[in-house]
Amino acid sequence: MTRRADSSARAADTPPIRWVRHESAQHHFEMALRAPLPALRPWVRRFCGYVEYRSDLARRLEVPGSDTVLSINFGAPVKVIDPRVPREAAWHAHFVSGLYDSCVLVESSGPFEGLQVDLTPLGAHRLLGVPMTEVTNRVVALGD
Repeated sequence: MTRRADSSARAADTPPIRWVRHESAQHHFEMALRAPLPALRPWVRRFCGYVEYRSDLARRLEVPGSDTVLSINFGAPVKVIDPRVPREAAWHAHFVSGLYDSCVLVESSGPFEGLQVDLTPLGAHRLLGVPMTEVTNRVVALGD
Protein backbone atom coordinates (compact mmCIF):
# COMPACT_ATOMS: atom_id res chain seq x y z
CA MET A 1 0.00 0.00 0.00
CA THR A 2 2.77 2.44 0.85
CA ARG A 3 4.55 1.72 -2.40
CA ARG A 4 1.45 2.64 -4.47
CA ALA A 5 0.95 5.88 -2.56
CA ASP A 6 4.64 6.71 -3.00
CA SER A 7 4.60 6.07 -6.77
CA SER A 8 1.39 8.10 -7.13
CA ALA A 9 3.02 11.04 -5.36
CA ARG A 10 6.02 10.83 -7.72
CA ALA A 11 3.72 10.69 -10.75
CA ALA A 12 1.94 13.84 -9.53
CA ASP A 13 5.31 15.66 -9.30
CA THR A 14 6.30 14.68 -12.84
CA PRO A 15 6.00 17.71 -15.11
CA PRO A 16 3.98 17.26 -18.29
CA ILE A 17 5.60 16.92 -21.70
CA ARG A 18 4.94 19.76 -24.13
CA TRP A 19 5.09 18.73 -27.80
CA VAL A 20 6.05 21.08 -30.63
CA ARG A 21 5.63 19.81 -34.20
CA HIS A 22 6.03 21.19 -37.71
CA GLU A 23 5.77 19.54 -41.09
CA SER A 24 6.17 20.88 -44.62
CA ALA A 25 7.46 19.49 -47.92
CA GLN A 26 11.07 20.46 -47.06
CA HIS A 27 11.11 20.29 -43.29
CA HIS A 28 9.83 18.14 -40.44
CA PHE A 29 10.61 18.55 -36.77
CA GLU A 30 9.29 17.39 -33.45
CA MET A 31 10.37 18.44 -29.97
CA ALA A 32 9.37 17.06 -26.59
CA LEU A 33 9.99 19.59 -23.81
CA ARG A 34 9.81 18.85 -20.12
CA ALA A 35 10.74 20.69 -16.96
CA PRO A 36 12.83 18.71 -14.47
CA LEU A 37 11.51 17.10 -11.34
CA PRO A 38 11.49 19.52 -8.40
CA ALA A 39 14.63 17.96 -6.88
CA LEU A 40 16.66 18.80 -10.04
CA ARG A 41 15.43 22.38 -10.54
CA PRO A 42 18.43 24.09 -8.89
CA TRP A 43 20.63 22.45 -11.56
CA VAL A 44 18.45 21.74 -14.61
CA ARG A 45 16.01 24.15 -16.28
CA ARG A 46 14.65 21.93 -19.06
CA PHE A 47 15.00 18.73 -21.05
CA CYS A 48 14.37 18.77 -24.80
CA GLY A 49 14.30 15.72 -27.06
CA TYR A 50 14.19 16.51 -30.77
CA VAL A 51 14.19 15.14 -34.29
CA GLU A 52 14.53 17.27 -37.40
CA TYR A 53 14.70 16.28 -41.05
CA ARG A 54 15.31 18.76 -43.86
CA SER A 55 15.89 18.47 -47.57
CA ASP A 56 18.54 21.21 -47.41
CA LEU A 57 21.22 22.60 -45.12
CA ALA A 58 19.68 23.85 -41.88
CA ARG A 59 21.06 27.04 -40.39
CA ARG A 60 19.54 28.67 -37.35
CA LEU A 61 20.42 31.64 -35.23
CA GLU A 62 20.68 30.87 -31.51
CA VAL A 63 20.34 33.87 -29.24
CA PRO A 64 22.20 34.24 -25.94
CA GLY A 65 20.50 32.76 -22.92
CA SER A 66 21.07 32.20 -19.24
CA ASP A 67 21.74 28.46 -19.49
CA THR A 68 24.65 26.18 -20.30
CA VAL A 69 23.56 23.61 -22.89
CA LEU A 70 24.52 19.94 -22.78
CA SER A 71 23.78 18.43 -26.21
CA ILE A 72 23.84 14.70 -26.93
CA ASN A 73 23.37 14.14 -30.64
CA PHE A 74 22.11 10.89 -32.17
CA GLY A 75 22.08 12.18 -35.75
CA ALA A 76 24.50 14.10 -37.95
CA PRO A 77 26.94 16.42 -36.16
CA VAL A 78 26.24 20.14 -35.99
CA LYS A 79 28.52 23.05 -36.76
CA VAL A 80 28.53 25.91 -34.26
CA ILE A 81 29.74 29.25 -35.62
CA ASP A 82 30.45 32.30 -33.49
CA PRO A 83 30.34 35.16 -36.06
CA ARG A 84 32.99 37.02 -34.03
CA VAL A 85 35.52 34.18 -34.55
CA PRO A 86 34.26 32.16 -37.56
CA ARG A 87 37.64 30.44 -38.03
CA GLU A 88 37.01 28.56 -34.76
CA ALA A 89 33.80 26.97 -36.09
CA ALA A 90 33.77 23.20 -35.66
CA TRP A 91 31.50 20.20 -36.13
CA HIS A 92 30.34 18.52 -32.93
CA ALA A 93 28.33 15.41 -32.12
CA HIS A 94 28.13 15.83 -28.34
CA PHE A 95 29.06 19.08 -26.64
CA VAL A 96 28.58 21.62 -23.88
CA SER A 97 27.89 25.18 -24.90
CA GLY A 98 28.65 27.73 -22.21
CA LEU A 99 26.95 31.04 -21.64
CA TYR A 100 27.32 33.29 -24.68
CA ASP A 101 27.12 37.06 -24.80
CA SER A 102 26.20 37.12 -28.51
CA CYS A 103 24.31 35.05 -31.07
CA VAL A 104 25.78 31.98 -32.75
CA LEU A 105 24.84 30.09 -35.91
CA VAL A 106 24.15 26.36 -35.79
CA GLU A 107 24.25 24.32 -39.02
CA SER A 108 23.24 20.74 -39.70
CA SER A 109 23.20 18.85 -42.97
CA GLY A 110 21.59 15.57 -42.04
CA PRO A 111 19.06 14.14 -39.66
CA PHE A 112 19.27 16.17 -36.48
CA GLU A 113 18.23 14.05 -33.50
CA GLY A 114 19.17 14.25 -29.89
CA LEU A 115 18.68 15.36 -26.34
CA GLN A 116 19.41 18.80 -24.98
CA VAL A 117 19.68 19.51 -21.26
CA ASP A 118 19.58 23.18 -20.29
CA LEU A 119 21.66 23.53 -17.14
CA THR A 120 21.70 26.39 -14.68
CA PRO A 121 25.17 27.91 -14.19
CA LEU A 122 25.38 26.14 -10.81
CA GLY A 123 24.29 22.85 -12.41
CA ALA A 124 26.90 23.19 -15.16
CA HIS A 125 29.62 23.95 -12.62
CA ARG A 126 28.67 20.91 -10.51
CA LEU A 127 28.46 18.60 -13.53
CA LEU A 128 31.61 19.79 -15.32
CA GLY A 129 33.73 20.54 -12.26
CA VAL A 130 35.38 23.56 -13.89
CA PRO A 131 34.92 27.31 -13.49
CA MET A 132 32.28 28.62 -15.88
CA THR A 133 34.89 30.92 -17.46
CA GLU A 134 36.32 27.73 -19.03
CA VAL A 135 33.20 27.35 -21.20
CA THR A 136 31.94 30.95 -21.51
CA ASN A 137 31.57 31.88 -25.21
CA ARG A 138 32.78 28.41 -26.17
CA VAL A 139 31.52 25.06 -27.38
CA VAL A 140 33.46 22.19 -25.87
CA ALA A 141 33.24 18.60 -27.12
CA LEU A 142 32.13 16.23 -24.34
CA GLY A 143 35.33 14.23 -24.74
CA ASP A 144 37.32 17.31 -23.79
